[in-house]
Amino acid sequence: MSFNYDIKETIGIISKKLNGETLELKIIRYGNYDKFDLRRWSNSIMYKGITMNLDELKALKTLLNQYLTSDNNF
Repeated sequence: MSFNYDIKETIGIISKKLNGETLELKIIRYGNYDKFDLRRWSNSIMYKGITMNLDELKALKTLLNQYLTSDNNF
């Protein structure tokens, strides 16, 4: 099974392990759609991750802002 994607932009690296594996947020084109993509990478190997459209990313941002400004965070 072939999986085609095109990395449009790397927004940033969230974390990096000693073995070089990174957790990155990118914009990736799947077929005819650009998606925000959050996943681990090792060299050019992509691991399981999640993809979101702009509305989903904004909703996640809102939830995180609410959580991080409350007394519930750790």
